[in-house]
This record gives sequence, structure tokens and C-alpha cells, in this order.
Amino acid sequence: MRFALCVVLLCLGGRSFAQDDQAPEDVAEKEEDQDKADGGEVTEAGAGDGVDPTALSKIVAQLRSKLPKTAKSKNIAKPKDQLFAIAVVVSVGVCKGSEELQNQTPLMTALSAMTQVLKKKSLYESKELVAAVPERSKYFKKTLESPEHQLLHSRVLEKLMMAQADKSQCLVFLTLSPFCDKDCLENSNQSLLSDLDVFQQWTGPKAFVFNKLYSGNSLKIFRKKDNEKIAKKRRKAFQHFEHKVELFRCQTDVCHQCGAGAIQEVCVY
Repeated sequence: MRFALCVVLLCLGGRSFAQDDQAPEDVAEKEEDQDKADGGEVTEAGAGDGVDPTALSKIVAQLRSKLPKTAKSKNIAKPKDQLFAIAVVVSVGVCKGSEELQNQTPLMTALSAMTQVLKKKSLYESKELVAAVPERSKYFKKTLESPEHQLLHSRVLEKLMMAQADKSQCLVFLTLSPFCDKDCLENSNQSLLSDLDVFQQWTGPKAFVFNKLYSGNSLKIFRKKDNEKIAKKRRKAFQHFEHKVELFRCQTDVCHQCGAGAIQEVCVY
């Protein structure tokens, strides 16, 4: 991804991917051809002025370790569901790997408070971070709103951005909810694509991180033709992140760039 501004870490007025007039494969091919014409190679977003993937993997691991282990409210999803979204503001050095997250004292204090609050409530807000877990209906025990939707569509992330005096810091948005079903493949009121413009308000490095793809569309259970069809839709959806926020898939201790140019297979399968 070739733009100078990016932020880490899951508003309004974005386009649906159905409005694109170019297939993502065509966009990727044109960008790769241009890079070769310039005498360079296609590089991962996150290099240069962006977020370092190795540093990002460490950040994600530490954020995941702060998940609440128990839920004291029947209306809060159990921790085993791993449905969780968080956005944090850290120094650029943390996102570059030259500083350690645990040395960000105000953030670590907020993370400890968050762990306790999310045992009882579905939303936590502070100057350093915002986080959400699913809230469930008292009567039907169904999820009312996904965590990433709570932070993006409900403008909670935007409030965090507005509260920052220094918007050149690093922003990381992480979702542990199964990603890319109705939130990115369908033009619905649950789609996150229309909320991505909020990231353009941030001038520093920024990243949107997901962990796993929606299991209902697990490509292992479909025929090869169906697998490719779903993967193509995901690639097209992920093109919307370009020029707004770097997109990464972080699994175990490895983070892969997903949002611009030739999208890696690990991001869509």
C-alpha cells in the first residue's frame, strides 16, 4: 500500500464494494505493472512509513492477553466466544518496533480497567482505547450488535480519535470476531465498508487487524468453484481499505498485509 499515512487497529459515508467499476484483480495487476515499470518490486503495506508487521504481531498478542476471562453479566458474551474488538492509540515507536507496548503506562492502566469493565458491560471507553464485546438479548440470547460494529458504526472510534491532541500517533484496530461475512461481502446495514472513511481522519500510522474469517463461509466445505467465488468477493471487498487504513490478518505470531495491490491468499482463504 503506497501512501504515507496509516493507523493500527475493529465511519460514515463510504461506498459499497458493489459500486466499484474495476475488478480487484485488474487493480492489483495494474499496480504491479506500474511498480515494475518504476524499477521496483511490489512490497507489503506496513513497510516504510506504515506499521511494521513484526511489531504488530507483538501488539496483537498483548492485546489478546487482556481479554476478560470471565463474564459477570448474563448479557455479555462468554470469553470462549472470542468476539472482541479494540482500538488503541500508541506511540509510533511501538508500531515500528523501537518501543515496547508495556512501557506505555497510561495504556496499560486502561487495559487493566477494560478487563474488569467488560465482565459487566459490553463497551469500554477511555482516552487511550475503546473496546467492545457482544451484548446479548435477555430474552432470545442472540447477539444484538457485533463488537466491531459497536466501535465503527456507532462512532465510538471516531470519539477516540477526536479526543487525541496528537493524531500523528499510531492507531491499531483489532477484531477477533469472524470477519468478512455480512460485514464486508453484503451491502447491508451491518457492513463495515461504509464506515471505513473514519480512518481518514487520522494522520499517523494506522492498521485494521482481523484474526479469522467467517466460519460459515469456510472455503474447506465448498467445491473449488465456490471457494474461488467467495475468495474473489473477499479480495474485492478488501480493496476498499486501500488509502484509508492498512488491513492485516494476524494469526499466531505472524501478520500478513491484506488490503492493497496483490492480496495474499492467506487473507481470503
